[in-house]
Amino acid sequence: MRILFITPWYPDDARPNHGIFIRELAVALVEEGNQLVVISTKVDYGSFNFFSQSVDITVSEGVEEHRLVMQRSIPIVNQGLYLRSSLRYARKIAESFRPDVVHGMIGYPGAVLAVSVARAIGCRSVVTEHTRITNNFRSWPQKFLTVNALKQANRVTTVSRFMADEIQGLIGRPITIVPNFIDPKRYKVKSTEKGKHVVNIGFLGGLDTEVKGLDVLLKALAYCDFDYVLHIGGEGKLRLNYEQLASDLGVKGCCRFYGLVRHGEVPEFLASLDFFVCSSRFESFGLVGLEALASGVPVVATRCGGTQDFVSDQTGILVEPDDVSSLTLGLNQMHQRFREFVPNDLRQLVIERFGKSANVAEWQRLYSSVE
Repeated sequence: MRILFITPWYPDDARPNHGIFIRELAVALVEEGNQLVVISTKVDYGSFNFFSQSVDITVSEGVEEHRLVMQRSIPIVNQGLYLRSSLRYARKIAESFRPDVVHGMIGYPGAVLAVSVARAIGCRSVVTEHTRITNNFRSWPQKFLTVNALKQANRVTTVSRFMADEIQGLIGRPITIVPNFIDPKRYKVKSTEKGKHVVNIGFLGGLDTEVKGLDVLLKALAYCDFDYVLHIGGEGKLRLNYEQLASDLGVKGCCRFYGLVRHGEVPEFLASLDFFVCSSRFESFGLVGLEALASGVPVVATRCGGTQDFVSDQTGILVEPDDVSSLTLGLNQMHQRFREFVPNDLRQLVIERFGKSANVAEWQRLYSSVE
């Protein structure tokens, strides 16, 4: 099968982890014998120049990748130029590649571009929403274009039940859930005797916004009376603020800030933990929590969206989002319980429900069934 991905989220040199799960899906589909081209379209907001754009074309692990980058111009003009340029480029590639299906990621602009390109060349369109649908509504034209594209796509999918319910309530049509996946080969269960050391707690997430809730986690840990080290992976403009907050709370000595943990380094980071914390205010899915479970590490997670699909009494503890007292209670409970979780059992639960092979097979069935 010939598949064209169109997405604003995709790894590059500046953001090597951004949309990495989309690239992993592309590679996995190619490994199963499909032909796949990715068009990644982005605006470079760090530079200003009318009508300036660049295209970088590479082939990596069998995936042909086109990275289209436009420089920023004045706001209203900027979006018009961006959509026009992206649509022209995507249509040109599609007319040459002749895909069986065009798969758009993210409602705006991925869905908008994918549906338009598929109609232009007469093929099927699939749209996957990876973020909260309202994040696409930064202006009324973007909202209109996003909703219209979701209504016109041949199939709309998302990654969790929470997201499906939200989108269905907006566009009034059935939503297919296809969760993110993990490759079991990447993650190893570390053989360590738990309880003979200070408790190692992990956090991974971008620090450019407060969505990941690191501030809530630091405040909650300030109320915990067991010995721990919080291992913090992530980079962003708020990092210094969080370091200052940890100092103000008196927990800086128990925190290790590592900066960016690259995708290839995540398994080693997770394997050293006693338990992992997802303290997010919102997650469409929460893939890193699933990665922790694949490493045999139980999870404390907020009920923030997608995490409810894989965190249960069997795999960890759920707490309320943006609630210091609830998270504190969950941390204390996990401190008492983490030794009870059998690492290989956690790993097996994840493989059965979210393993790579089953996920790729599901995508191939979906592509073939789209009418």
